[in-house]
Amino acid sequence: MRIVIVSQFFHPEPAITVNELCRRLVADGHDVHVVTGYPNRPGGRLYDGYRQRLRHTETWEGAIVHRVPLLINHDRHAARRIGNFVSFALASLLKTRIGGSADAVYVYATPMTAAVAPLVWRKLFDTPYVLHVQDLWPESVTESGMLGRGVVVRATDLILRQFVGRLYREASHVVAIAPRMAGTLAARGVPADRLHTSLNWADERSVSPVDRVPEEGGPVRFVYAGNIGVFQDVGTILEAAAMLQDLPGVHIDVFGDGTELPGLLERSRALTNITFHGRVPRTEMAEVYRRSDFQLITLRDLPLFRGTIPSKFQGAMAAGIPVVTSVPGDVNTLVSNHGVGLTARPEDPEDLAAAIRRAAELTDEERKSMRDQARNFYRARMSVDQGYARLRTLLERAGTSRVRSARHRLQKNGDPR
Repeated sequence: MRIVIVSQFFHPEPAITVNELCRRLVADGHDVHVVTGYPNRPGGRLYDGYRQRLRHTETWEGAIVHRVPLLINHDRHAARRIGNFVSFALASLLKTRIGGSADAVYVYATPMTAAVAPLVWRKLFDTPYVLHVQDLWPESVTESGMLGRGVVVRATDLILRQFVGRLYREASHVVAIAPRMAGTLAARGVPADRLHTSLNWADERSVSPVDRVPEEGGPVRFVYAGNIGVFQDVGTILEAAAMLQDLPGVHIDVFGDGTELPGLLERSRALTNITFHGRVPRTEMAEVYRRSDFQLITLRDLPLFRGTIPSKFQGAMAAGIPVVTSVPGDVNTLVSNHGVGLTARPEDPEDLAAAIRRAAELTDEERKSMRDQARNFYRARMSVDQGYARLRTLLERAGTSRVRSARHRLQKNGDPR
């Protein structure tokens, strides 16, 4: 089959799902083309060695990669972010010939505007697409705070609901990344026979199961690793750390960068039990995991996050590291049901501090049991093998349905041969 992957993000960016899907589709013998932007994530700057132009083609892991220009932006300025989303969506239409020749199209739907070109190809050529929803729209836009409040948000909500509703109706298959997200999509009209749930996987090339090597006489280490923005609620971790200063056997390490980091650094100056390390290369994450007793996973208390599973959760499970999380909804349910960590109420520093205390008091045997449960859960529900098999099956079904449809049209109209 000829499969076209459409994703605003792709190698050499850390696009874990798309990169691994591409590798495996090629290894399975499919003719794979990728329509993507010029690499700039996560720093918001064009990678060295690239220059934006209308046409650029390269080969990666046996796939043909077609890059299109876009307005580069990763800040919180509404007009610039919209420009980033829309510019890629429109530039992808330059690759309509490639999209029209596909047997099936895979859309990595973050942002959802990445599906604009596949929607057009569907209407022009009846090219089927599989929509892999990573973020719920319009909530991810209207609740971000970028648009302010009032009439602008209400108008945007109305427009985006119409837009994503059309995307769902035209998709051959819609894939949600969490059970509650699937429930929301079902409530919004996605038919059960076209709606699927597939938990995202971790970057298994850089994260593998590790056994914690305790420091001689050292503290129990709680690690937050990821973006430090307004949604991630790292401020609650900082406030919890202030409540734990009476507990010398606990230390919190924060790895990452983002818009909230400068303010958090200033607020943390008086604390000795939390250290901000800044961003570390992905190649060093194995060492970060090796030094972790627990991973901290936090998000703000917003309805859209109840059906979201942050990528750091997959990484922790793959490495066999228990978590302490304040993310409500699916993450809370998975952690509680599978015994892979402890939970706290969202945006509640006192409750998070209490959960960290409970975690620090666990015996070595109890921690080992949680590590084993985490690894078993990842292998059974979140591994690359599991997720790839689901996505490949859906793409092959979509491609097969197109062949059947073409044959039906030939029979109805008369085969010109």
